[in-house]
Amino acid sequence: HNPRRVLYGRLPGFGLSVDGRRMARQAADYVHGLERPVSALVVSPLQRTRESAAPFVELFGIEPFIDDRV
Repeated sequence: HNPRRVLYGRLPGFGLSVDGRRMARQAADYVHGLERPVSALVVSPLQRTRESAAPFVELFGIEPFIDDRV
């Protein structure tokens, strides 16, 4: 929900919405369903990106590598 169209991505304290968490989980479930190995998870240091990575961490059992360049 973002009626004012604020770009929250770089603002501290603005995590994913319930819908955002659901979509991240659906993406992780889809990739997991491909039954292909995932050996690395590279994410930006932004809060919302790290939250989006959480379902991948859970399903694949890998720790994300936080890269400031992403």
